[in-house]
Amino acid sequence: MELADSVRILQMQLLALGADREMTQMCLRYGVLSGELLRVELQVSQMAEESGGLTKQQVRTQQWGELQIEDGAKSPRAKVDHRYAKLTQKEADLMQTVDDPPGQMWIWVSSIIGRMANDGQIPAMQTPTYGRIMNIAQNAHSGIRQVRASVCVQTPFIYVHMLASLVHINNIINAVGFGLTLGTLVGTCFMRMKGRKYAGTKDVVNDIENIVVAFFFNFFGPLLYYSLFEVSLTIAQPFSSKRGEIPVAKVLGSLEKDLNNGSFMAANLPGWTAPTFQVRPEKV
Repeated sequence: MELADSVRILQMQLLALGADREMTQMCLRYGVLSGELLRVELQVSQMAEESGGLTKQQVRTQQWGELQIEDGAKSPRAKVDHRYAKLTQKEADLMQTVDDPPGQMWIWVSSIIGRMANDGQIPAMQTPTYGRIMNIAQNAHSGIRQVRASVCVQTPFIYVHMLASLVHINNIINAVGFGLTLGTLVGTCFMRMKGRKYAGTKDVVNDIENIVVAFFFNFFGPLLYYSLFEVSLTIAQPFSSKRGEIPVAKVLGSLEKDLNNGSFMAANLPGWTAPTFQVRPEKV
């Protein structure tokens, strides 16, 4: 969410300054791509060495290929409708040579911002406005680091280990307890079969009641604990299963939709001319 909000704010800043449309779209495309590349990286890192007949490297290659597809179907606002999550062949070849493609993508964004400052499209590097724009890029890069740290360190996994120990110990205790209760019922039944002086009908009924109560306690209780254990395990590994996967694709899809809407609104102003930052000529 921090990464997506940074991309949205970056669009607002560049549109308000009237920066070059092509350069602005390139910055936004790299911002969205950083989120897509982060999703691919985390999904591949959490999967098994071989999943669905494919190795990690094959899945990674397949994901990179999907990011290089051409623009899909366009909406009626074709002039400002873009598919941001796409890579050119040259960009893909360069990004696959580094260890941190999502973070390095913001190096390109920072370089584009510096280029626009040198060309006079946005305020110069020594101005507070330029510092504000660079802070947006830094916040986005910080969001990427936080996501990677939270998945790699896995602080909730300590709780999962503790819960797993409790579940297994509870299961052993319940199994022993239910076995003793069942053994008592069997013994009472055998004694009743030998005659009333050993065990009466009331004793058998009491033991049957005990075994029914013990069944509900020793079966449904561990079942509940197992459910909590599975939920905790899914939360601790949000990219390892489809059941608990964080909806990153939905978040990035919403981001692309907002960026397209922002470009459309900036290109269709109701009653004023779009702003443009211009460097004043120096006095001779």
